[in-house]
Order: sequence, then structure tokens, then C-alpha cells
Amino acid sequence: MKKPALFILFLIPLFAFSQQNSVLSTGNWYKISVDETGIYKITYDDLTGYGIDPGQIDPRNIALYGNPAGMLPEPMDDPYYTDPTPLAIEVIGEDDGSFDPEDYILFYGQSPVIWKYDPETKQFHHEINLYTQQTFYFLTVSDEPGKRIQIQQSETLPHNAIIDTLDLLIWHEKELVNPGKTGKRWLGEWFAEDINRDFDFDLNNYELYPHGHLFFTSLMARTNEKSYFNISINNTAFAPVTMNQVNPQSSYSFYRQSTFDTVFSLSGNSVTVSYNFTPADDEAKGWLDYFEMDIKLKPVFSGGQMCFRSSQNIGPGTVALYQLKTNQPEDLMVWNVTDPLNISNMELNVENNSVWFKIRNDDLLEFCAFNGSTFYSPEFEGQAENQNLHAAQPPDLLIITYPGFLEQANHLAAFHEENDGMSV
Repeated sequence: MKKPALFILFLIPLFAFSQQNSVLSTGNWYKISVDETGIYKITYDDLTGYGIDPGQIDPRNIALYGNPAGMLPEPMDDPYYTDPTPLAIEVIGEDDGSFDPEDYILFYGQSPVIWKYDPETKQFHHEINLYTQQTFYFLTVSDEPGKRIQIQQSETLPHNAIIDTLDLLIWHEKELVNPGKTGKRWLGEWFAEDINRDFDFDLNNYELYPHGHLFFTSLMARTNEKSYFNISINNTAFAPVTMNQVNPQSSYSFYRQSTFDTVFSLSGNSVTVSYNFTPADDEAKGWLDYFEMDIKLKPVFSGGQMCFRSSQNIGPGTVALYQLKTNQPEDLMVWNVTDPLNISNMELNVENNSVWFKIRNDDLLEFCAFNGSTFYSPEFEGQAENQNLHAAQPPDLLIITYPGFLEQANHLAAFHEENDGMSV
């Protein structure tokens, strides 16, 4: 369990805002959250539950604001968002200017966990958000039309690449313990009384290729002599992972890390990842940090919704043909969600039991396919109070503290205000 850090962080603000007022400074704003990546639906009843009277609004003026998921960059000179940004959404039934009981809102929501693609190695690696388990969005009804998803025309140039392999990305990481009791590095399962652990995944909604799947794991251990982790996938064992000893004289090295990656095959639609820790002695301790899998899929849509990407045939000048097999091609929609701020609805061509489109594939692209039968529902977090950080005068000193230390932080703020004349 995470505990509050016993420190107060001081920041000297060096920022300036490019606009005079914050987006949230006026109007009524309704805060919602999501924890999975996919297509979300807000219904008439949902709006009523938020405190909005659907009969009194023009649905064409409904707007959703947010920013791409993931942590803010730590370097101060990296670009970052200082305000929620308008997001493209779809409002079904808005054309008549009335939000009726059968009308609804669709939007693309992102998990706080993001994936980063390395074009050199053609590998994906996930990054959890250390500060939240949800991604937040803000719904409002403004005085002007909101941003809407537009149709993206299929590329007219002849294709020079065919995408026939998709990447299903799976991760497991739990922030359970901080063995060194310092820093932001947290570890997962501890291999103590139970030196064996299994992790099961059901992939029955997908059609898998038998070969070429990727696995990567990070492991930690504190041991006086070499210890080992034994890993198997669906009972196929790999070479033991050596965990080197920690220097007992070291005052800063509490554990040692080892990583392991491999390519594996599957004969069915389930995956079991098994770990066994072989300690050198009774004092040795081992932890699972995380593992990732890149499962290679056939381009088949089985129903509901499916977000996908492909590391195949990416490069300058590439015009790629994407084709999805499906039993009901006339019901399928595919959103291009590569840029979560500017989502587009792909123009699809129907051919037998499949749909296809062509698109420039210079960089990694992300899509979500859905047939309208299954959507996620966001959580309502409450009405957000108006705030205008852009118009606020930056203080001389900003104190960030855990709520349990608020009294001490206030004393410190008062000291600097009275003795140094600082605005805190």
C-alpha cells in the first residue's frame, strides 16, 4: 500500500500562460472519468443524472474537453497542455436541435496507461500513470457548436502495402511495495511464502496467429548470492533469468533488476504466464516488476468494439490497405484515434464480409472499430467549480503537500509571507 511521502516539495513558478482566461472560468462543467481505452457512450439518462436537463439544451452545442492521456512531462522545457482542449465527439440525433430520449453521445476515452512505440526495435512498452488511475474529461453545453468527428476519406493513391497483422497489447503491473522506501519506483508481487505465480488471459474474442508473439518482463531481487526466476508461457519454459547479488556494503542499491524478452508461439486462445522464484537462501527476496505481451492478431472483427494498431509496414511514402473481416460489415465503424484531439471516422468500403480503407502509413496509427452493440460508460465525478488559473498572478512560492501535512505547510507559508514578503 502506498503511503504519503514525508516531504514537502517547493516549486518556484517559471511559467506563463498564452491566453488570458482558463477554459473552465465560465459556464457549467461536468467532470467524468474513464479507466479503459475505447468508445464511450453518454445517454439521455446519464445527462439527467449529471444534473443536466436534456430537454433544455441544444445538442449541437454539447462539447467535451480533455487532453491526451499519460503523465505530464517532467522536463520544464517540454511542451505541455495548460488547459483542457476541445475533443471531437459524435452526438447521435443532434440534427433536429433536440436531445431526445433515444439520442446519445459517443467519444473516445483513453486509459491513463499509455503505450510508446520504438520504431527502431518495433516494440511497444507501456507507461503507467503514477498519479492517477483515471483519465478525466469535462462536458459542457456552450453557446456555439461543439467539435465533431469528421469523415476521413480513404486514400485514392494505389496502396503499396497490405496490413494483415494487428498488435494486441497486454500488460500487468501492480504498484504494491516500495522495498527501499524511497523514490517513485514501486514493485508488484512479492515471491515470499508463494514462490509460484500464474497470470491467465482469455483471448477468445480474437483470431490469433500461431507464431511471432512478443514477451518482455522486468524482475527485481535482493539476494546475497545469485538467485533465479523461471518463466514459462503455456507450460513452455525458457532459460532461467539470473538475479545478481546486491553489494551488502552499498547504501543506495537495495535491489537489482533483470529483464527478459522472448518470442513465443500459441496453439489456442488463452495465455498463462507462470513465474517461479528460486532463492539462493532464506534471506533472498524477489519481486515481479511488470510484464508486457504483444499478441499478433489476424485482422478480424468479432463484435462489440476493438481498438487496434499495426507495427507492420510503417514508413515514409507507405500507402497501406487495412482490411477487417466481419460478419456484419454494414454495421461497422472505424475511428482513426491516432490523434485523440482530432478523431476522424474512416470512410469504409464494403466488400463481401469485410471492410477496407487505404491510408498513409508514415507513422504508427491507432484505430477503434465498433458495431454499436457494446460501449463503455464513463463515471460521473460531479460538477466542476469554475476556476481561472490563467488569470491568476503566479505566486513567488508554491508548496505542494500531502493533506496530512497541510497545517505545517500553512505555518511555513505564513512564515515566508511575514518574514520575506513573499506571495505563497
